[in-house]
Amino acid sequence: MDVRYCGLCDKKMPIVAGVCAKCKSRPGDPKAAARREARPVLLNCQHCGHSVANDAKACPGCGSVSYAEESHLKTTKSSSQADVFDSLTTRDVLVGALVIFLLAWWLWPEPAQPPRQSRADDIERYKRHTIWNIERLIKARLKDPDSYKTNTAYTLVNDDQGVIGAVITYRAKNGFGGYSEGLASGNCNMQAKDCKIITLR
Repeated sequence: MDVRYCGLCDKKMPIVAGVCAKCKSRPGDPKAAARREARPVLLNCQHCGHSVANDAKACPGCGSVSYAEESHLKTTKSSSQADVFDSLTTRDVLVGALVIFLLAWWLWPEPAQPPRQSRADDIERYKRHTIWNIERLIKARLKDPDSYKTNTAYTLVNDDQGVIGAVITYRAKNGFGGYSEGLASGNCNMQAKDCKIITLR
């Protein structure tokens, strides 16, 4: 025998039957379809396993909150969080970014300053440059500059005039190929510029 299912209660019924034996609805009745759509969906309670309608406030078996109620609470919570973010304006975002920038600028450590050289360090540096420049001028006057060797070098600082003097004794090859000793004096200003030889012998 051919069967079909009731449109309201899903019970098997003969195809020739005009009325469902369980719910008394007629096949193809539009009111039965509307009642089926309005019928609540049954869920199992997560605590006791009792059947609970999806629109029920609590389980009739144990009284716990139903799945539908929990889902409703979660949906309400997430929508309220979304409302908070939607209510932020461009001005609020800019003010927040400005506050973060100011805090970062205030908390950022200052770059370490290089240690400042003292006047004594400057003068020592000027002395070395003065000796080097006077030696360069001496070599320029020798016949064999590569043979030059410094024996002693002394400096004298005249801080009032900003001049450093130097006296240098040296050895170098003479015109006959032998070594001879010489003495030279000169001075430079404090920036080791405008150097000149005063005596050379």
